[in-house]
Amino acid sequence: MANNIRTRSIGEAVAAAAVIALLITVVFINYRGPSQAPPVVQRAAPPQPAAPALPPTTRAALDAGNAEFRAKHYAAALGHYRLASLSSPGEAAPFYGIYMAAQALNNTPLADSAVAEIRARTSGTGPFNDTTLRALHGKH
Repeated sequence: MANNIRTRSIGEAVAAAAVIALLITVVFINYRGPSQAPPVVQRAAPPQPAAPALPPTTRAALDAGNAEFRAKHYAAALGHYRLASLSSPGEAAPFYGIYMAAQALNNTPLADSAVAEIRARTSGTGPFNDTTLRALHGKH
């Protein structure tokens, strides 16, 4: 029985030493030293909500206006853009179409009022910022 106790104590001691050695190895493997900071986990910015889609009537009016504009039927394009602005009065895109058509028709007062509407809806940000509008409007 004494032999069994001694064997058991030696076995437990060897197992404990193995666990300690393993822990020491893990600590040294992960040690980066005083000059190496642990890696920083970069978190992605939360996704921005997508802009709500335009209502189908607004989208159709804009598409029709764009088709007329490409065909150089500026007065017809202007009518479609005006319909789009009535169906979605808070959107800037219809007023950008009005601006383009007014420019093509040499209607500066209408173009200027469209620029004011665009600015009111976009706060001068995005593709409708002041620099872009001035460049398009010929006011540098």
